[in-house]
Amino acid sequence: MSDIKNQRLELKEDYITSDTLEFFKQKLLSWREELVGLSNKYMVDLKNDDLRVPDPVDFGSRQIEKERDLMAIRRSSQIILQIDNALLRMKQGEYGYCAMTGEEIGIERLKVMPLATLSVQAQEEIENRNRLGRSYS
Repeated sequence: MSDIKNQRLELKEDYITSDTLEFFKQKLLSWREELVGLSNKYMVDLKNDDLRVPDPVDFGSRQIEKERDLMAIRRSSQIILQIDNALLRMKQGEYGYCAMTGEEIGIERLKVMPLATLSVQAQEEIENRNRLGRSYS
């Protein structure tokens, strides 16, 4: 990991300024707050749901809605964990740098995908390896 940090010293020093970091921090915190609110809403809906429905079709529909809500809660929880990891990377001075190469991820990529941990090139390399591995299976 120290090699990656040494590589960063050679990169542009104005890549991630304190203003840029604050912009992404607020964006992530806002997104996190929204996801927590949605998850709480789904949890309340699940707790208040009465499954004692006489009609089997209504019962089946309610079950499908509950599964959808549980999937949404799981997905939100996963994203919240990724947001927390991104906030931790900010504190550690690693946000915006590729976890694989240490190179800059790029501000434009982070604007579109603020949870990105890999540069476009590193992501493509991983996807190509996965594609090649599947083609021989």
